[in-house]
Amino acid sequence: KARRTFTGHTNPVWDVAFSPDDRLLASASGAWSPLQVGGPGEVKLWDVASGNPLQSHATTLCMYSVSFSGDGRRFAATGGAYHPNYRLKNRGEIWVWDARSGKQVFSSTNISSCVYSVALSPDGRRLVAAVGVLGENGPFDVKLWDVDAAREILTLGRHAKTVEGVAFSPNGKRIASGGKDKVIKIWSID
Repeated sequence: KARRTFTGHTNPVWDVAFSPDDRLLASASGAWSPLQVGGPGEVKLWDVASGNPLQSHATTLCMYSVSFSGDGRRFAATGGAYHPNYRLKNRGEIWVWDARSGKQVFSSTNISSCVYSVALSPDGRRLVAAVGVLGENGPFDVKLWDVDAAREILTLGRHAKTVEGVAFSPNGKRIASGGKDKVIKIWSID
């Protein structure tokens, strides 16, 4: 049975994620044109019990992915523009907010590729996402960021085509990635 309906986005919703305690729901949305140039985007945080929006964050580009940290303290969203005719350098964005206060704790903009998927580590201190080259021709790197230091710390490796999904293991020591190249890779980050 449908238990609750959440309304308030003005563009298509591309992804949703529950917080680990099931009290919050994050949603990623955004507009896209026939050329898939993306933008604007929006990320909302909802109270599951009431259906009321608690936070709303406007972004420059369409947001396609949203994720919570394993402890539920932070949530992240990513997106961008993916059509080769989109000529601006800023093709992707990554954002992280504090779930309680709504304060932005991390951002990475002017990324050279649309970022289709994001995952936060269980403690919310690291973030993994896939970033390609200008024009979306690949290869696509799986990259790791330190959220607190606001810096990229490691390129884990590559996929030949767009990476559509990334995930942390529950203990935060492994990362999985998969994409249009029909390959799933597991990375160790001990």
